[in-house]
Amino acid sequence: MQALNLALNGKITDHIIPSFKKIDSFLKEWNIGIKDQRNLFLTFANVLKENKRYTRTPKHKLYQYLHVIIVFFYIGCTVTYTFNFVVFLCKSSSGMDSFKFLTKYLATFSGEDPYIMSEAKEEAVRAVIEFVKAPDIFQCDLLDMPAVGQLEKDAKYALVYQLLKIFLTQRLDAYLEFQAANSTLMKSYGLVHEDCITKMRLMSLVDLGSNESGRIPYILINDTLRINDDEVELWVVKAITAKLIDCKMDQMNQVVIVSRCTERIFGQHQWQSLRSKLAAWRGNVASLISTIQANKVVEEGSQATQGVAIR
Repeated sequence: MQALNLALNGKITDHIIPSFKKIDSFLKEWNIGIKDQRNLFLTFANVLKENKRYTRTPKHKLYQYLHVIIVFFYIGCTVTYTFNFVVFLCKSSSGMDSFKFLTKYLATFSGEDPYIMSEAKEEAVRAVIEFVKAPDIFQCDLLDMPAVGQLEKDAKYALVYQLLKIFLTQRLDAYLEFQAANSTLMKSYGLVHEDCITKMRLMSLVDLGSNESGRIPYILINDTLRINDDEVELWVVKAITAKLIDCKMDQMNQVVIVSRCTERIFGQHQWQSLRSKLAAWRGNVASLISTIQANKVVEEGSQATQGVAIR
């Protein structure tokens, strides 16, 4: 902490930020207490949020955005529409590192009594708002953290918790209803309605893709995302670009066939679903092995019969 404070006071944080990535191994070596860990995580989160020089867009991200531009032009999008989406992707995409340390800070309050946990209320609200604002973060464990859960029954911050639940468990219609009733609150936290709609459309599309059939009719996407008919494939491409889903678009049958989608949260329901899928895959593999072994026995028997016949 002394080295970090020295860097902060001397305004030379650029030189120590790269070492933040090694914090897990450092903590094992230092063997520091939980309070010191909290201070460290929160300081890291604040430094990364304030340090804009370190948050330049990586080269691989620039290539990804170039690919987006090419695809969007290919499917007939206007220059303005394409530009606006690339700007959305670029907006503080590096905030993920700051958010990561902020969640590490909040996680240290698990198991603490309500009085101590109340110290984290402001940072819990900050984490929720940062998650909602972030254009490149679509999954988090905030709902599982007691430090965030305490907001649900807090008179001042209950609506913030409700907003988090909407983004992690519901769809666009729920957000629009919330925004209509709480537009002043949204503005007070610096949330831009258009950006929130964009993120909720992507998250709603992910939610549609998580159903067991893995097939999403175009008309359902149209209704859920509240978009025009000719925008359906555009939003599917956006979700693919953001690495939220892997899918194929069957234009003839007007259906999206999903092979993989990102889960916004990973709770008990997701674990049960994963267990069922693994059990099914295990059964399929066992059946395949049995079939191969049976065919091998038949083939060996056939070869032996042919050998006897030749003699």
